[in-house]
Parts: sequence; structure tokens; C-alpha cells
Amino acid sequence: MLSDGVVRLRALSEADLHAVVEQCRDSEVIRFTTIPLEYGPPQAQEFLASVRADWSDRSGTTARTWAIDVARPRSGQPSGSSVSGAWQFAGTTAYRPDGPGTANVGYLVHPAARGAGVASRALRLLVDHLFADETQQVLHWRAITGNWASRRVAWSCGFRFEGLQRASIDDRGSSVDAWVASLHRDEPRRPVQAWWRTPRLDGDGVVLRPWRDDDGDRLPAVRDEVAQRFLGEIVPTSGSFTAWWSEVQEFQAAGDQVSWCLADPVTDEVLGGMQVFRLTDPRSGHGRFGYWLIESARGRGVIARAATAALGWAFTPHSDGGPGLLAVSAGADVANTPSIRCLHRAGFRDVGVRRRAGVRPDGTVVDLLDVDLLEQDRRAGERCGVNGPAAPSPR
Repeated sequence: MLSDGVVRLRALSEADLHAVVEQCRDSEVIRFTTIPLEYGPPQAQEFLASVRADWSDRSGTTARTWAIDVARPRSGQPSGSSVSGAWQFAGTTAYRPDGPGTANVGYLVHPAARGAGVASRALRLLVDHLFADETQQVLHWRAITGNWASRRVAWSCGFRFEGLQRASIDDRGSSVDAWVASLHRDEPRRPVQAWWRTPRLDGDGVVLRPWRDDDGDRLPAVRDEVAQRFLGEIVPTSGSFTAWWSEVQEFQAAGDQVSWCLADPVTDEVLGGMQVFRLTDPRSGHGRFGYWLIESARGRGVIARAATAALGWAFTPHSDGGPGLLAVSAGADVANTPSIRCLHRAGFRDVGVRRRAGVRPDGTVVDLLDVDLLEQDRRAGERCGVNGPAAPSPR
């Protein structure tokens, strides 16, 4: 048995059958694993029997599977306390040798136990156990593409993302793509780069929240003339949202950006998007700011009000969970007067015009206006009760 006081790994038993069935009937497990669609007690019995057989095999080539338990505190104890009143089934974790000194690791978390860091704790216990054997050199992780929750767990334990293997997993008769990552025994068991969580921010009459998989259903089917003229594919449509959102998540996983959905605080209507990006080099202290709106949200002051919240996060110190930027810059096509006005209302100041530095979606080469905002300028604007100093639009 392995334990850190909050999570423990132990042998599976017949008493786990019902919980295993519950876990394997969960929609996310079905979506991102190759477990049979019709999973019931007979399949769980076969699984438990195969686990026992693997543990009985001393060849060193078979899998080893544990149950994950999470501590339930006694009455009066805080959640997560190491002083437990009982242990509750929370999932399974396993490894399978795949070569000399290497093994694949995996984990499943019961839906009732998600969101509490159970998988990360379990994986750390497993990693430490495996690397205690000096012959174990490298651990591999693999998951069906799109399984961001599993990828974040591996990231949190120090696994290095190495890319995508096309058509490498047989998923119920179809070949699907897989993400792969690895961890060497001498590497730290902590993230190798930032992966910012998108915080929910409440603005004045607007909410900045994380994007959701179903937000594409709330977007127009086509871009309006302004969005198509100045931004093109940067603005997603209902049809392009899935691919757009996948690309955004890759940037977020690489520590490059935080992207928000701008939503109506009452109806949750999608109004647009906003992002702070180029965050991969925190030593520079500089980031970039961008945004877009759907046509029906324009002319309502949404960007200036939302920007106050987003930029407040951008300047939040590292000690308080933010990137601690010193300056944020942005740019706009000099002909995009409404966008420039939004930037000025948000407190940005003109830096200069770069001639023929931009290309519109239709291939037209244009001049770009550069603007920036320093932390002291933002604070000065807050003391004055405004977002920042007004500035004339370029002629």
C-alpha cells in the first residue's frame, strides 16, 4: 500500500466492483478510453480477475493496477485532512512495462472524486514508487487527444509533452490520435512550464469566464463584415469553434496565454473573446492583449469594461497567482477606428505606427498602430476613477 495521508493506493478487491462499474459508465471515461460501451458487473468481474492475474505474474512484463482511495475526514476535520475517519474509492491507477527501464502510466478517477487533485496525488505516489527501483529510467503517458484533464494531471507531475501520435490508439474499431509525454527519473516532479488556469472575473455588466466546449452553439454561423475584414479566422463561428478552441487550449497548455469568453452576466450569451498572451517568458514582464466581439455586442462599451478586469489579472503579482506583468501591449489596423477607441478607453497609450506591418485576412498589407499600458498608468487611472487617459484616434 502507498499513501500520502490524503490519497492511498491499495489492492483492488471484489468490494470495489460496484464503484468500478460506476466509474466505467461515466461519459468522460467512455469518451476518452477504450473501455467497452456496455460496461456492467460481468466486465468489472473480468477486470478484477485480470488485475489479480497480473499481480500473480512475476515475469515483470505485466501491468500493475491499484485502487485509489481518498481520505474522508472525521466529523469536525477539514476536507483533505490527513487524519481520516474512512477511506472512499476514488479511482484506479496502473503502469505497464513497455521496454527495458520504461513503463506506461495511466489513471481513472471516479466522477464523485474529480476536481480535488486526487489524480495528481495518485500519480505522484505511483511515480515515486516506480523510480524507487533504480532500473526504472523513463515513464510514458499517453491519452486520446482532447483529454485535457488527464494531460493537466501529467503536466502537474512534471511530464514533458512531446507531441501527437496520429492514429495510434485503437478506439473501438477506429484509429484515433494520441498525445504523448514522458518523465525521466532525474527530472523534477513539478511542471516544466506554466499552464495558467482561466479565472472567472466579474466586470461591470460583463463576465469573463473560461470557455466551454458547448460555447460554439452560442456563436453566429458566419462572421460579420467587420470581423471578416479585420480578424478573419481569429473570430470563431459556430462551425469553426471546435478547431479554434482546440488551438486556444494548446496555447494555454504551453503557458502562452489566458483566454476568456466574454458573456452576459444574466443570460450567459457569448459576446466575444479576450486574451492576454505571450506569457511564456515571465522574465520579460511584457505581454500582449487582444479581443473580439460579435456584431450584436458592439457599441455597448463591453471591451473597455471587460479590459479593466482582464488587465487587472495581467498585472497581478506572481505571489498572488498572476503573471506579474509590467506592461501590456496591443495593436490594431489603423483603419479599425472602433477597435482603437476601445483600446484608448481601456487606458492604452499610442506608441507609434508600424508601416506595412500587418496583413488583413484578404491579403491586404496595412499599417498597424501600436499601443501599450504600464502598470503605473493603470493604477493612476484607477485613482482617477477612469480606465485610463483618453487619446485621439490616428488620422
